[in-house]
Amino acid sequence: MTTPAISSAGRLHMADLDLDLDQRRLTQAGNELKLSKLNFRLLEVLATAAPALVTKDELADHVWDGRLVSPETISQRIKLLRKVLGDNAQSPRYIEVVRGQGYRWLPRVKFPAQVASATPSFVGNEDAPAGIDLNLPQQPSVVVLPFDAIGAEEPDHQAFAEGLTHDVITGIGRARSLFVVARGTAFMFKGSRQDVREVSAKLGVRYVLQGSISFAGSRVRVTAALADGVSGAELWAERMTGKLGDVFEIQEEIANMVVGSIEPQIEFAEQERAKLMSPNSLDAWSAYHRGWWHLNSFAPGCFDKAEHYFLEAERLDPAFARTQAGLSCVHWVRGFLEVTEDRQESIEQSLERGLKSVELDRRDPLAHWALGRACHLNKDFERSIEALETANTLNPSFAIGQFAQAFAMMHVGDNERSNEILDGARRLSPYDPMSYAILGVQSVNHAMLGRYEEAADLSVRGAKLMAWACQMFPVIAAYCNALAGREDVAKSYFARLQNERPGYKKQDYLRAFPHQVGTDLEKIDHAFSALERLH
Repeated sequence: MTTPAISSAGRLHMADLDLDLDQRRLTQAGNELKLSKLNFRLLEVLATAAPALVTKDELADHVWDGRLVSPETISQRIKLLRKVLGDNAQSPRYIEVVRGQGYRWLPRVKFPAQVASATPSFVGNEDAPAGIDLNLPQQPSVVVLPFDAIGAEEPDHQAFAEGLTHDVITGIGRARSLFVVARGTAFMFKGSRQDVREVSAKLGVRYVLQGSISFAGSRVRVTAALADGVSGAELWAERMTGKLGDVFEIQEEIANMVVGSIEPQIEFAEQERAKLMSPNSLDAWSAYHRGWWHLNSFAPGCFDKAEHYFLEAERLDPAFARTQAGLSCVHWVRGFLEVTEDRQESIEQSLERGLKSVELDRRDPLAHWALGRACHLNKDFERSIEALETANTLNPSFAIGQFAQAFAMMHVGDNERSNEILDGARRLSPYDPMSYAILGVQSVNHAMLGRYEEAADLSVRGAKLMAWACQMFPVIAAYCNALAGREDVAKSYFARLQNERPGYKKQDYLRAFPHQVGTDLEKIDHAFSALERLH
């Protein structure tokens, strides 16, 4: 869990609540609510930690400043806060009790994207530079505005803020799909506080990333937000905290998390925009993103529709490497899920398109990712891991690349390292749509390491996160729970699996998950024998 911040600034919007942290004022549907100092601090800690769970020990540290308080005292204070909010413990709207663990703030919290008071105007040239086309480029475009250092009393604090901004710009620049405004121009906005639409117009970019850094003793808190500069809509916001021990280490960690979080958000926003465009007006980039939107929807006919738009993008721009990566992925999914009459043909097509993507752009991490996945499906694990390592070297914030590398390593028995990489992927993209898959692979790693209880717990969490029907992850939940001796749970997931894919057996699993280590195969054989007895 992310530790709650020690100090905060700005306003938080949460359902019908508006929390002004500077004025220490709370309103509900426009009506001011009276809070004691302790209740206000309790609400602040819960809200700024959301959606993470806050333990009672953490509440004692950050609400009572580490003083010794009993669990009963904390519970009573939660009841008092609930009373003020009009919350019902039996059907909570605001505060959820997680028995034996702590509390969670339920409403979505919208954090302030920029909370510093600063010079109200642009410090660079107000006029558009002559001779430069500032129309939006075809590819997604973004500017990273300098992070404001709030309460920066030490020179090192300002250096930290500038260094973090540089690291984020560099990290986003590694994502070859994005047009990123150079740092020299971005820093012309240092100290300014403008509407994101004005920034977008001045720089000719669609997306604006801005944020602030606050310091409290040895701790640092970073707030970042991504907005669509054309519409002015906020797309993503996050808060990260840490200790200022090793400055360079935390600077790199925060930069990687920001980069890993916003790249998928921009990809998603581009897919949504492309979905609304008339097919007759699609350019190569928009057709490419519409293809990904269909592929990620997992709706009926989505693979054929995705292939159609990727082929249209290829027709419009034959040298566009990412189109080939998209086509490789279409064939990969067909082969992996076995929704094709000729699985081997799908594997070969995935390989061919992956190779072509790399040939077109050897510096694009998505190209190496596509090739690595295709090699894995073809059981060429050495080449797969090599390609995926290249993808992640080109872009260390490439969360799905890290997942794919960990997935391949799971099959060759490097389970500890696979789990380490998956932890990094989840840290980069905590709300990733692939979270269910990450948990599924982590559960398999634990099972292969003999940690059956952990495997069972993770597999159930992963299966619950799935937003679409797929036989691959109920089977993991079924056999991990069988290995843990949880027969009722195992039987339930195996029945669900048989309903989705009648007659599913160990051989079907091993086609999709071709484990290479003998002891792993023995565990899987044992688990499937137990499942068939239960069935």
